Amino acid sequence: MAVVVDQPFWDSLGSISEVDHVSNCDIAWFVMDYRHNGERFHMEPKDLHLTTLDRAVEVLTGGKPTSLADFEKTLRSKLEST
Repeated sequence: MAVVVDQPFWDSLGSISEVDHVSNCDIAWFVMDYRHNGERFHMEPKDLHLTTLDRAVEVLTGGKPTSLADFEKTLRSKLEST
């Protein structure tokens, strides 16, 4: 499985064990960077992380959820600052 995420999302996962080869992974995480050229945003590949499904489930279910109101507030502030 391939999953594309941005750097802040990847950072929010905390420490996740990685495997050394694509043949040993269940999930390939493609971490993207965003560049703003004044008018548009562009995605650029930044990192690739290979993990097992078990390790991914552990970090994805171990976090503290954000309320919808806080999520929308943060999203609005990021969109307004561009």
